[in-house]
Amino acid sequence: MSTMARPLTRPIIRGSVCTYTIAHANLLLYKPTPEMPGADGYEAAQARTGKNTGTLLSTDDINATYKELSARGVNFPTSPEQQAWGRWAVLSDPDGNSFGLGQQHSGGDRHL
Repeated sequence: MSTMARPLTRPIIRGSVCTYTIAHANLLLYKPTPEMPGADGYEAAQARTGKNTGTLLSTDDINATYKELSARGVNFPTSPEQQAWGRWAVLSDPDGNSFGLGQQHSGGDRHL
């Protein structure tokens, strides 16, 4: 099943917490505040803001995903590019945190 067939809801935003639903999974993102600092404390969380998250998302059709998310206003510092194992792009949120988006070659045993 293509990722584009899985509905992505508009975010539900409550204070500094943002929740997306993708198919039957929820993705909860939040911006650390002194009142809700996260596990490592506010200063550690602030130091990570605007960095690579280490989060990798996979799609069956990177070009369609790129086109749809770009149309929805998602920023892509790196558009889809060919790599040895498949195709790769980088997207970022409004705070500058970056996420990888990959599509494996079809067939074979290559992994993201």
